[in-house]
Amino acid sequence: MDFLVIEVAFLATMMAASILFIQRIRMAQKEYEASKEATKNIVVSFFREISRERERRETISAAVEVVAERSLEALRISEETRSEIRAFSDKLDKAVEGLSTVRGQVETLKQRKDWKVEVVEGKPPREKALVKTEPPPSLSTGEGGVLSRLNSTELIVLNLLEKEGETTVPKIRERIGKTREHTARLLKKLYDNGFIDRVTGTVPYKYKIRKELRDLLAEQKKRDVAS
Repeated sequence: MDFLVIEVAFLATMMAASILFIQRIRMAQKEYEASKEATKNIVVSFFREISRERERRETISAAVEVVAERSLEALRISEETRSEIRAFSDKLDKAVEGLSTVRGQVETLKQRKDWKVEVVEGKPPREKALVKTEPPPSLSTGEGGVLSRLNSTELIVLNLLEKEGETTVPKIRERIGKTREHTARLLKKLYDNGFIDRVTGTVPYKYKIRKELRDLLAEQKKRDVAS
């Protein structure tokens, strides 16, 4: 009888343990499924973020390429515009020089026309005034000297032409820091007064100091050194 009770109790204990074990297994399986789902969600979210980051990088890369292309295009347009401006400036310099030449020719034609009118009307042509032969004036900038009639800018131009020889108008304008019109008037004045010569065989025109003035400047420098 006692043995039967013990066996029944043992069986009851085993059944209770089995039931408890089965419950734990089911709980563990549920936790595994939950963990598996959570891990899956984490992995999916991770790959989604990676995809978004890749798309951002591709967008930024495309934007950078567009900006770089536009910058290169703007640089090319700027270079073309600068070249066009430089060409236009050279053409304008030629036009100003051509206008100065035309003015000189017009003055010459006007003088010839006046002379012809006087001849037609029976008037004796005007005789040229006799030029008195005087010793060459001093090259000093003092009173009575050749250079005394020139301002500081004109003296700078003469010194520039003496040192560098034949020089174009744009280069002279750059060195003296004056406008195109001011430089053209200044060179015309020096040319009309016989201080410089115009070299028309080049484009654009060049100017050079006259040989007589160069020799006089060299002689003056020798005098200054000797004194």
